Amino acid sequence: MGDNAALTVLVADIGGSNSRFAIATATQEATQRWPQLSGVASYPNEGAASLESQVERYLTDTAAPAPVCASFAVAGPVAGGRARLTNRPWTIDAAALAETFALRRVTLLNDFAALAHGLAFLPVGGRIVLQAGAKNARGPLAVLGPGTGLGAALVLAPGQQQVVVPTEAGHADFAPVEARDWALRETLAAEAAPVTAERVLRGDGIAQLYRALGGGEQATAEICARSGNDGRAAEAIAWYLQLLGRFAGSLALTLGATGGVYLAGGVLPRLAERLPGSDFLAGFNDRGPLAAYARAIPVHLVVDAGAALGGAALAASRDTADPWL
Repeated sequence: MGDNAALTVLVADIGGSNSRFAIATATQEATQRWPQLSGVASYPNEGAASLESQVERYLTDTAAPAPVCASFAVAGPVAGGRARLTNRPWTIDAAALAETFALRRVTLLNDFAALAHGLAFLPVGGRIVLQAGAKNARGPLAVLGPGTGLGAALVLAPGQQQVVVPTEAGHADFAPVEARDWALRETLAAEAAPVTAERVLRGDGIAQLYRALGGGEQATAEICARSGNDGRAAEAIAWYLQLLGRFAGSLALTLGATGGVYLAGGVLPRLAERLPGSDFLAGFNDRGPLAAYARAIPVHLVVDAGAALGGAALAASRDTADPWL
């Protein structure tokens, strides 16, 4: 492939609830810049039989050039070119997808690994600073956030030589601190074990905390909408952000993410105005003798809606199996 030739990549962010697609175009010189995305479209997964049917739908709907390669960010662990969504009974096979859609190569990676690939290259305006941290902070980066589940990934040596490490940190045990946290854990443990961080902090976590506070059955979106007039709703959101901050701070110390922590996922952009001034940073920095260590870590909220798609494109461009790189 010549230096000026372009690689047309079908990119997708496959979550438990929705599949989001786009076409990315990259050249050899552009592998370290944020890719241009076109034809962005999202489809609900409810009622779809498989990822293949969603891909077929997108390729039928879009007028974009036929892709040469594809890169799929999926909400679940990936091994040996295969994945199974954590919150939807879909098995995804990279080789089978390549054969079905006549693609030269299919890159398959965890959705938060895709986000991690893009962190060092996010465009201006793609993130909001929540904690400035130390000047010229250096070191690994961590990305985490709630959606249908709770994802997390690590970036070592951010930049051109970076290495992305997917994790399943969301399935670590929930770590209660205050009395109400312990009461919540006991309630959840009586329903099913184990009680993981994901069970508390995933997308429906706010609704779960609202019930624990005696607020009854309400969807998270409704709780957020009524929080200005409903004290329990406001308290549930505050509690949720504090717990998320504690999890993020614990993860940052565990991974040594001194270069920065990035929050992403489908839930937090809807809470962007609530994060500053909330108990999130109090929970993040509540590290006892390591409080100064935590305060030195920059914390950002990713607000670029195409962050996972862009990261998936960057991952495809860095795949050394392709001779053009």
